[in-house]
Amino acid sequence: MQASQHHYLQAMGIQVWQSRAVLPGAKPDEFITSAPGQATSDEQNVATIETAETHSPSTPADVPAITPVGLDLVAAQTEQSLPVADVAAEKKEAVVQLPNPEFRIASVIFPGICVVVTEVPVQSVAPIAAEQLTFLKELLLAIKAPIVDEPLVTLFNWPMLRSPDFDQSAEAAREASQAFLRGQKSKHDVGFVLLMGDAPSQYLLSEQGGFAEKTGRLYQSDSQPPRLLTWSLQQIFAESKFKVQVWHDLQPLITWKQEQ
Repeated sequence: MQASQHHYLQAMGIQVWQSRAVLPGAKPDEFITSAPGQATSDEQNVATIETAETHSPSTPADVPAITPVGLDLVAAQTEQSLPVADVAAEKKEAVVQLPNPEFRIASVIFPGICVVVTEVPVQSVAPIAAEQLTFLKELLLAIKAPIVDEPLVTLFNWPMLRSPDFDQSAEAAREASQAFLRGQKSKHDVGFVLLMGDAPSQYLLSEQGGFAEKTGRLYQSDSQPPRLLTWSLQQIFAESKFKVQVWHDLQPLITWKQEQ
């Protein structure tokens, strides 16, 4: 066995030193088990292997044979050469998760006309002020949608529950928001849906794209009333320039109403 190991080490280019004779007072060398000039059975086996490898047509004479010892050494060197920082960074990225969403939206139903869903502040006491409702009424009158009844306001908060057992993920928020909108539309006959703000854009529109890409586009389907996205009431009252943008966004809806 030791002779075989010796052969493997030589094939790997590792120099092995051994005594050729027993030195006076030295511990007997376990490797030398035969008289000088006489080869051991292991050495004879090694010689046979070397002869077979030298004459083998599939193994070049100057290329050492691949041995289990060589494979173990290569594996150990490869493992040591891996960048530890990169591995740690990959593990860290796998653990990091996006925070769960938190938002509040308000449904404003104008019976027989439309339902408006606008994003409102999470911590606000009165989510929709009187002047904001007045603005919505004037906006509908401007697009030839006369109001008969007073609007009905309903709030939707996410997360609905803050219990650790309750799914508060973005996907759960999307499903719950869409269920809320379906429930609001089922209560009254509405001709179209006006979505206002980023939260309705993310959770009430299945179309791909960012907020700016979705605004001012009329989304139509055979089974659902048309939907259009624009800026929220809070944004409009925070910066008056958004009023002009909202009117520009409403043009496809105005064209659609004229064709009815």
